[in-house]
Amino acid sequence: MDAGRTPELAQYPLALGDRAPSLDPRDHADYRDLYIPDGMRVYAGAVSDKLSFDEHARLYRSLDDLVGQRVGMAATCGFGSSDLAAMKHCLDVKRRLAYV
Repeated sequence: MDAGRTPELAQYPLALGDRAPSLDPRDHADYRDLYIPDGMRVYAGAVSDKLSFDEHARLYRSLDDLVGQRVGMAATCGFGSSDLAAMKHCLDVKRRLAYV
């Protein structure tokens, strides 16, 4: 195995099962202590059909501040377990968040 490889990205899930991610910044405070090697991107699995666009925007701004970089977006789980309306909501949230 080669030594010295740096992962390009790490994705952290912020929800469990069908629960929405917490909007309380204190619940994500441990992310402040993450070791993030230079060049590694952090993605937060927080896009959920249970949250509004405004809630997502607040959550991702908070995560950006905690991690110290613009955090990438990911769904809380794959769309295979979502119905069409939930998937469309999540994709719309991602599209809109890309411009915030």
